[in-house]
Amino acid sequence: MGEHQGSGSTSRLDRIKWWAAFALAVFAVHSIPFFQYPPGDLAYYVQPWYRHIIAYGRVQVFAEPFSNYTPPYLYLLSLTTLLYGVMALVYQIKLLAIAGALWIVYASCKLFDALGAPRWGAFGILILPSIVFNTSLLGQADTFWVAPCVLSLAASIRERWFWVAFWSGLAFAFKAQAVFFAPFVVYLFLRNRVPLRHWLVPIGVYVAAMLPAWLVGWPAWDLAAVYFQQVHEPLLAQFVSDSASWWTLFGYTAKSLALKSFWFGFLTAAIGVVAYCYYLPRLTGAALVAAAVIATAGLPFLLPGMHERFFILADVLAFLYAYLRPSRNSIIAAVLMQLASALPVAAWAFRFQHGEVCAPFFAVGALLIFWQEIAGSPEMKRNSSPPAKEYAQIPIPEQAP
Repeated sequence: MGEHQGSGSTSRLDRIKWWAAFALAVFAVHSIPFFQYPPGDLAYYVQPWYRHIIAYGRVQVFAEPFSNYTPPYLYLLSLTTLLYGVMALVYQIKLLAIAGALWIVYASCKLFDALGAPRWGAFGILILPSIVFNTSLLGQADTFWVAPCVLSLAASIRERWFWVAFWSGLAFAFKAQAVFFAPFVVYLFLRNRVPLRHWLVPIGVYVAAMLPAWLVGWPAWDLAAVYFQQVHEPLLAQFVSDSASWWTLFGYTAKSLALKSFWFGFLTAAIGVVAYCYYLPRLTGAALVAAAVIATAGLPFLLPGMHERFFILADVLAFLYAYLRPSRNSIIAAVLMQLASALPVAAWAFRFQHGEVCAPFFAVGALLIFWQEIAGSPEMKRNSSPPAKEYAQIPIPEQAP
């Protein structure tokens, strides 16, 4: 008995050491190389918003528009001002972004629970290059729309349609980029004949998320039109793409023609969404994760005007799929998607001239592998097989006595 207790204590001690080493590695990856870096977006956008909150008050500041972001992120930024004077402003904003990364870890745990997989793999999210770049390097808000999308995916595994709609609506309330997740939700709702009331939930969630700001005084029209205002910013007038979208190559080789051809991108994206919803059969389990990867990488790949960070959800989901279904193909696909997502961010942040041009090729490779993964799923095979009744019509010759 004493030997058994000693063995248990050693095992617990080993786990503690493992987690301590992992926590130290996460801290080193996030803080040592990048925490001192002052990104331009923080200086130009987020820091002035922070100072505006300090000047006008954490609640009263929402009486009028002061940002091109929707209020949900600004609510969190307002709470961050409680640390005013405690640490450097850039640290506060980056720690807020890291809190969003921890939310993604929590959401990934929920996804693993739904699929009966061990939770420990979720913590690998914290050392993905795209997550490190997005949080510790740039202090961006993208983790706050990625996490609800992962929670929505977890709800889809359990067929909890209200929560699929709720979390996807919350993701869109944080950032317009959550629209990349929309084809997956539409596909789910069509294939499972989800009642109309659930289709309306995301609208209600968006309105509820804007309500506190509106009650303080922020005009309703500005709250409804904030994403349209983002699209028409003057700085974007000559922007084609710097992400893993094929439009990056188009803009690199023929920018003037690309700027005149955005209609073609919107048309091909619309056709792609219709084909995605029509051809995919009703999937279950981990195959739904692969389907979500295709939606969240395929749509920004087809669209123009895509920024360097827009593939972050796709690369997070690709990592989660590789953990759930480890194989040579799934790991290669996850690596390719990570390169497609992180390389443009690195090229932008570190001024690697033309570094983003390789990213679309990585994205294509990853998308092809994920399509193969779905094509090999039991659901797709059943969908492509002749119905059983056709076999019943084939006469079976009697055996000779």
